[in-house]
Amino acid sequence: MVPKDLPPFPSGWEPDVPVPSAEVTRAYQLIPSLWKQGAGAHVTEKTGDKWVTYMAFVPSKGKKGVSAWRVKPGQGGGGIVQT
Repeated sequence: MVPKDLPPFPSGWEPDVPVPSAEVTRAYQLIPSLWKQGAGAHVTEKTGDKWVTYMAFVPSKGKKGVSAWRVKPGQGGGGIVQT
């Protein structure tokens, strides 16, 4: 379950650059599922010790990619899960 204190995507997020290796691995794993929904589809997951939003995008004509985004500094996202 995603914490309720995470900011809205994409306004409270920024590209996670350089992308840590764990996020690169997870992005590759998510290509099939995100691209079933098309460009712009996204999912937020905890990867390592932080929350990351992965988004399907077109890096160049005919290619399918997934980018990793982190919470912008000062935007919350302490990870409090409320049900």
